Amino acid sequence: MKTLVVSLVLIAVAIASAFFIHNDPGQVIIDFQGVNYETTLGLFLAGLAVAFIGFYILLRLFLSLINAPKALARRGSLGRERKAHESLGAGLVKFNEGNYENAEVTVLNQLSTNKTCDAASYIIAARAAAERKQYDRSSNLLNKARACSVESEIAANVAEAEMLLQRHEYREAIKALATVRKKAPANTHAMLLLAKAYRGSKNWESMLDILRTARRKQAASKEELLTLEREAAHAGIHDAAQGNVQEIFERLPNHLQELPDVIHAYATRLNDMEKGDDAARVVGKALNNSWDEDLAALYGSLGTEDATAQLDQAERWHKENGDSMSLLLALGNLSYRRNLWGKAKDYILKSIAIKPTPNAFFSLGKTLEAMDDSDGAMEAYKHGYALNPEIVIPQATATPTTLENPAKIDAIREASASPSPA
Repeated sequence: MKTLVVSLVLIAVAIASAFFIHNDPGQVIIDFQGVNYETTLGLFLAGLAVAFIGFYILLRLFLSLINAPKALARRGSLGRERKAHESLGAGLVKFNEGNYENAEVTVLNQLSTNKTCDAASYIIAARAAAERKQYDRSSNLLNKARACSVESEIAANVAEAEMLLQRHEYREAIKALATVRKKAPANTHAMLLLAKAYRGSKNWESMLDILRTARRKQAASKEELLTLEREAAHAGIHDAAQGNVQEIFERLPNHLQELPDVIHAYATRLNDMEKGDDAARVVGKALNNSWDEDLAALYGSLGTEDATAQLDQAERWHKENGDSMSLLLALGNLSYRRNLWGKAKDYILKSIAIKPTPNAFFSLGKTLEAMDDSDGAMEAYKHGYALNPEIVIPQATATPTTLENPAKIDAIREASASPSPA
């Protein structure tokens, strides 16, 4: 566009000059050391223009000759870069095809021919060597990649960490990534790799710490980060020493402490530690804030000191939330603990009527046994086992058998339609 504008301006000036010169040619006289030359203004300007153009051409030619060596060197460099990129591309294709030996040879031959230091090529060669379990050679190639530049050192360390993770060498991967974190703390890929390395080494606290940073830096999608955080929270609670369980939970980020599955894991661990009252308080608080079926089911299995208060709380939830499969089963289990066999049976049957589950049938079997109904208990156990052969049931009924009286359990289900106790 700029060239077009300049050309139009020059054409306009030339036309205007020709118009004025045609009306009045003018006269130019040159007198120099006795030499006298006389011409018209038009011819003088034309000659001046030709002289300027000739000078410009000669100047450009002179500059081109001076810059020729640099231009040739640059052209050669571009050619080598193009060949290197082509070689790297060919090496990547062979690597992805699983032809690791040829991939390594392809990229290294190009490096040897051009006498260049290309970190990407060295890293591909290192990966290919690692795939062939030539780990010392892979390490040497990574060292060559590190020597190319500061940026290539970071890339080589990240690549090394990825290969170490594939070999489940988590501690070595953590060391490599620590160097990356020191020199490039904002590298989000390194954050995720470090989280996976901590997961492999079962260092759940450190995993959660790096995931906090990863969440702030938006290193991955919220869903992916939450999945990793959940895993670390569950495993941290499960693996913690008894005296540290509460501390581990309280150190979790708030959004994890509010997740029903994390609360479930925490309360289950407390209950296993014979801290049923603490577990009931945690679950009760969560259910008062937001209803969750799994937590409701867990509440009925918690071993508190005061089963009466626990049952009263569950009945209040029943009035507020109506019939819920999990809550009805919890009410049945709590009534069983209070030796309220009839009440327990009615609650459990109503739960089964909503959705038959192995746990519900097992609870029904225990209740019927307490009511001296051995046949009904046996049928309940068998039905529970039929729904899930892996369920833990009394030793006497652990061996799968054909249901002898399916009509009896059907009658028990139909009884669930009867009014529940006030």
